[in-house]
Amino acid sequence: MEGTMRPSHPLLALLLTLTIAGTTAAAESRPLKSAQSANERFYLRLRPGRAGQSTASRGCSAALFERRGKESRGRRVWTERLVNEVAPVHVQIRDDGRFLVTLDEFRRCGGAHALVIYDDHGNLLREFDLRELLRGDDWKHVKLERRAIEWLTDATFTFVNEPPQFVVKLKWGREIRIDLEKREIVRPAKEDKPGEIPPEILALLNQPTSAPCGSQPAPASQEEIARALAEMIKLAQSAGIELPMSRSAEQAAGGATSLPPPPSFPAPPATAPPSASRCPLPIRPIR
Repeated sequence: MEGTMRPSHPLLALLLTLTIAGTTAAAESRPLKSAQSANERFYLRLRPGRAGQSTASRGCSAALFERRGKESRGRRVWTERLVNEVAPVHVQIRDDGRFLVTLDEFRRCGGAHALVIYDDHGNLLREFDLRELLRGDDWKHVKLERRAIEWLTDATFTFVNEPPQFVVKLKWGREIRIDLEKREIVRPAKEDKPGEIPPEILALLNQPTSAPCGSQPAPASQEEIARALAEMIKLAQSAGIELPMSRSAEQAAGGATSLPPPPSFPAPPATAPPSASRCPLPIRPIR
């Protein structure tokens, strides 16, 4: 039938299915591009950086806006570069815009920039390493997903006004309190010792923050999908397996013989333009 491709070999059919499923799942993973305060007064636009590049030249840039009254776009408060190589995973903005807190690094999670505090001008106040935040038995709850250190699964975040604090409540019940004015962790009188960090997690924590790694494969482009299809068709042809394909499918695969050139990426602009949002937190999209 036109528009379909029926592999005549079960193993090849399975490989093709896994390849397409993998590229589709990877394409759904994108860096965070926007966030807003709980009262929707402040919102942040992010321009993700590029993995493996210097944060000084191609790191994540951000612009904070403030809405007044019924304004839909708001006025720009500040534009700065964040410490993140690509983008933070979570962003929390206090309702008055005085503090902004980011957590984790895209595809590394707690492996880099676990918790970072910025002031109302976008200036960096303090960055906390995961080893400073977790104590005692916390490490046994931390999961390693390929090269990402997962520690914030089902965690909740709260700003406290008096005294100004940022509170992270972890899934297993422990609370981490950060004094935003003193820029330090609020330690209880009786607190567990730091605890032993699993070697595989410690190895990732000791990596340079610019080291490219991922909790899942990088999002696949159309060119990469075409390359994969072309290679599979070549493999089938060399094994004497016939793959009935439509003309459109052959074109998508590059004719099974010609491979498209790798894509080129322009450098990001100095400021963060408005763009759509995909966030792991339940944040409503900005209109």
